[in-house]
Amino acid sequence: MNAPAKEELKSIAARVLHRRLDSSASPDPEKMLSAIGRAWDDAGKLLAPIIGEAGFSALRSRALHLAQREYPPDRAAAPTAAEKLPVDLETWLQQFEPALTIEAASAMFSAFANLLHNLIGERLTMRLLRKAWPEGFPPPESKETGP
Repeated sequence: MNAPAKEELKSIAARVLHRRLDSSASPDPEKMLSAIGRAWDDAGKLLAPIIGEAGFSALRSRALHLAQREYPPDRAAAPTAAEKLPVDLETWLQQFEPALTIEAASAMFSAFANLLHNLIGERLTMRLLRKAWPEGFPPPESKETGP
């Protein structure tokens, strides 16, 4: 996917999360994590029958790893015995302020969509994401016939 498509995917993800948070100006961190979790659950329910549970899990884990490159975990706040191990999704997101949490989660959704695109193609990826996260997409244009 080219750069504009990546930014478009981040925008779609941000819209999904904002709408699932009921447009709360300063959402509760637990509500944010719940909204992010529900978005992943919705994607998993739709995609697991197509790419398998293991395939979905692998893409999601890789997307988390890629997003953590852009939004690194704060190792000082939560040191681990094995620094080589990636930080899990919830721990990673809890370190950010609310606005940055949405941005980081959106980066992860975007990375996931890009990986999925590489696996099944852009057209099918966008069609499936539209089904999983309809609130992130504009309504389809109505195709009215003549008067």
